[in-house]
Amino acid sequence: MRNINDIFKFCEHNKIKLLFLSEFGSSLYGTNSEKSDKDYKGVFLPNKEQLLLGNLQSFPAFSTGSSDSKNSNEDIDIELYSLHNFINMVAKGETGAIDLLFATSKPDSILYLDDDFKKQILDNTSNLFNAINAKSFVGYAIGQANKFGIKGSRLNALKKVHKFLENLDPKYFITPKEYFLKDIISKLLEECEDGNFCKKIISEGPNKTPVLALQLLGAVHHENTDLIEFKKRIESNYLKYGARTKESAEKEGIDYKALSHAIRAVLEIKELLLNGNIKFPLKDAELIKSIKYGNVKFEVIEELIGNGIVEVEEIIKKINKKELPQLTNYNKDVIDSAILSFYL
Repeated sequence: MRNINDIFKFCEHNKIKLLFLSEFGSSLYGTNSEKSDKDYKGVFLPNKEQLLLGNLQSFPAFSTGSSDSKNSNEDIDIELYSLHNFINMVAKGETGAIDLLFATSKPDSILYLDDDFKKQILDNTSNLFNAINAKSFVGYAIGQANKFGIKGSRLNALKKVHKFLENLDPKYFITPKEYFLKDIISKLLEECEDGNFCKKIISEGPNKTPVLALQLLGAVHHENTDLIEFKKRIESNYLKYGARTKESAEKEGIDYKALSHAIRAVLEIKELLLNGNIKFPLKDAELIKSIKYGNVKFEVIEELIGNGIVEVEEIIKKINKKELPQLTNYNKDVIDSAILSFYL
């Protein structure tokens, strides 16, 4: 990249203080190739004028690439977030900010690190955010996967119901008209309800009388539905769903790079929840690269993403139930004290 002194000159010209600068993107993740361009992100301390005017959300940035063409491996992109904006993004669990927060786990990626920034911010990562709220990782993964028929939350909802029925006592599926949806709906909703794709509703039954029903991916299943019939419906939908997503992907073409971003986000949030941090380069970098370059079958990728989302939500559920420790805990007092220390 350009000399680090050029970055300091840039900051001096804008009357800001550089606090942190690191490689970012594929170079940080360990998924880069010879064709990859260079991305850098960092944090700066706003000057007093910016502070008093509340101009803390914007950030200086520059690029050697052209705005109307794709960057080459000769180009670099640099973004510098204000300290306040960076802290807010971390607190919200935004993927880019969280990645930057843990970039020091790959020491050769760091171009500059201010001692106070390390002491006040990087040494207090567990107080900056709650990992269980960092759902933008999963949201990002779903957004990338949705382009190719992997419906994320929809797939998740259907898989949960399918898995619940598979684990149910076989006695429920021996004799027709012996057990009905109403016999299991409460337990089913405990495991599968998400408010969007799997929820309890009141529907219109025989003679227009109101009956309890399960609404799953838009389809309504009345409480008096025979369980054997209900299981057949779910299994049929489960098989059709997989076929449709594969057909959709084959028709539209697959952006394997987007899917590699999706699986990366799922793997990162899982590591964040279980360890309280993310280590770079990512331990699954080779898998992510294989997906990125189209060396993994679509149906395998679909399964990895779908199962990954289910697993992440199970981990979050266990943390909320105190079955797993919560390793990060947002502490506003610590954060306020850290920010003030840069100015006092």
